[in-house]
Amino acid sequence: KSEYNVSDGETEWVIPIAQTLLDDGYAESQILSALLPVIKNAKKVVLYSKKEFRHKLLGSNLPTEIDGADDLSIIKYLVDYVGKAQTLEEVLLDYSLDQTTPSAQTLSLYNQFLVKLKEQDLERLYYDVELPLADLLFEMETRGFKVDINALEETGEKYSQTLLDLTKEIRALAGEETLNVNSPKQLGELLFEKLQVGKGKKTKTGYSTSAEVLEALEDAHPIIAPILKYRKLQKLVSTYIDGFKPLVDRNTGLIKTSFNQTMTSTGRLSSKEPNLQNIPVRDEEGGKLRKFFVASAPDRTLVSADYSQIELRLWRISRAKNR
Repeated sequence: KSEYNVSDGETEWVIPIAQTLLDDGYAESQILSALLPVIKNAKKVVLYSKKEFRHKLLGSNLPTEIDGADDLSIIKYLVDYVGKAQTLEEVLLDYSLDQTTPSAQTLSLYNQFLVKLKEQDLERLYYDVELPLADLLFEMETRGFKVDINALEETGEKYSQTLLDLTKEIRALAGEETLNVNSPKQLGELLFEKLQVGKGKKTKTGYSTSAEVLEALEDAHPIIAPILKYRKLQKLVSTYIDGFKPLVDRNTGLIKTSFNQTMTSTGRLSSKEPNLQNIPVRDEEGGKLRKFFVASAPDRTLVSADYSQIELRLWRISRAKNR
């Protein structure tokens, strides 16, 4: 058969099998709309990143529920973790498979990995934990996290003023009104040549002014402390205030992230665009940032919960069972 007919009930598409679905210029939403009935009626559906596929459906205003679908990316993570999350193209390349027929190769890998899943006694972990978790993460990503945008902007303004005050203080101590505090090269020359604060370690691009270097010299000159404070505050502003503001939906006050469950060797999740799992909490200034995240409604309450040393405890249980 040289072609395949798909229909969403109103429009019918004829897709040549020798070509990809996008070769004839169909929009992604058209293709998803046409394939969705096929997927829902199929005896078995195998996807590479079910969560990502559901986001594509959501973006095309299509139903996102896909019952019974397996996720090859999660199975691959469980039976053959390589130290990082991988795209389907990377997996096919690793296994020297034909990248021009990804669907057929996905099915082939799926059948191979199912055998490994059983051999490694990981079926319960996959079906009872990891696969349902992918659906939960999709719901979390779709729902988003409420942010007090007014508090975020007010704090940003206060921090910006503090940075200006620190800049004036550093320039006064340096005796240079035009010093660029954000320039490691200028700071290195100031500290180790003009002010003679220690010997300094010179690299190809100039003196090292890393936090480790400056912290070791903190008692050597009054200028070091405000420089360290400036850098810490500047990082908070650029990463968590200026970095978050454009990502907050002004209509809903929500910020949305993406969770990756196939990234770490320990089984922990990672978060990106933005990283909501790395909000500072150990110092006063960083702790203020957590107050920007609020409950989604007045009648709701945020709860913080964590396992203590969970990996170590699971390791001990595993060791005890193997004795």
